[in-house]
Amino acid sequence: MNHAERVQIGIASKILTQLLKPQHVPRAIPASHQFDALAIARALKENFAKREELLPILPACNPGWRILIELYIARRERVRVSVTDITHLTNLAGATSLRWLKLLDDGGLVIRQPDINDRRRFWLCLTDRGLGTVSQVLENMAAHFNPVFDLAYAM
Repeated sequence: MNHAERVQIGIASKILTQLLKPQHVPRAIPASHQFDALAIARALKENFAKREELLPILPACNPGWRILIELYIARRERVRVSVTDITHLTNLAGATSLRWLKLLDDGGLVIRQPDINDRRRFWLCLTDRGLGTVSQVLENMAAHFNPVFDLAYAM
């Protein structure tokens, strides 16, 4: 084993030791890692689809989380999403979407706004609380992944 390989093993060992500590607290995101919550949300959406393609008998994630991610992406991209749209975007059954939208609405994370041009349609959007919650989760994910990216960049 040459010196470079030993250095890489040492770095990997150090990172794994830090990650496996029970009281590990994610460190602050360094400025060199431009935190892009929208990119993480899009990656999650793609990951959900891939997991369901590979394992169609298993749901990739909680339907509520899937709805929140879609609404987060829509808000960041300034796209309006209706109740019907969310059913198609999340690939959820209509009844499942409606049940979860009620739970998210009751929880103060999502609001339904009537369409002034079509009384049958309702627009969905994240509340400030919903946006803040999803943003915190995405930021937390970025903080957990940074040590892995540091290792990859170090090699």
